[in-house]
Amino acid sequence: YQLIETYTPRPEPPLSCPIVALAGTADPEAMVTEVADWAGHTTGVFRLRCFEGDHFFLVPHRDEVLDAVAAAVCDTGPVRPAPPR
Repeated sequence: YQLIETYTPRPEPPLSCPIVALAGTADPEAMVTEVADWAGHTTGVFRLRCFEGDHFFLVPHRDEVLDAVAAAVCDTGPVRPAPPR
């Protein structure tokens, strides 16, 4: 808990990889609108998947969450070389 209370992110350019975010529709700790803000951290595809429930939505939706994660991992899209730095 100390880490999360003292962490300050450094400004970095957005990633180019896809981001899939999962959220609970009634989560007071990570509201859907806040989770949707992850879209700004990639120039790639962003997908937001919402599940009914609070911060622990993954417990009653275990199978759906696992399917969503598996689909995201398997849906890597075309392989592109990394841009030069």
